Amino acid sequence: MDFSKALEYLKNGYRVTNKNWNGKGMYVTTMPGYEEGVPANTNTSVAHNVSPGTLVKVRPYLAMKDAQGMIAPWTPSQLDLFSDNWVMHKE
Repeated sequence: MDFSKALEYLKNGYRVTNKNWNGKGMYVTTMPGYEEGVPANTNTSVAHNVSPGTLVKVRPYLAMKDAQGMIAPWTPSQLDLFSDNWVMHKE
């Protein structure tokens, strides 16, 4: 499927992956964010110069689980946007 269809799946809570990715277990998912705010942990308080426990509002964003099992915020590249190799991620 193309990325626009993959984005629809992401918005509906599904995980997607690209058949061209080399790493096993890689996928992209939507992180819902915290519109009402979430208390800042130590890492967030240091990074944003706020006191621990301060309510921090977070917008929804895309996150990737990489081949090493690590999670990071993700932004699609030009290649990702124009790829027709997106599929639903199966555990």
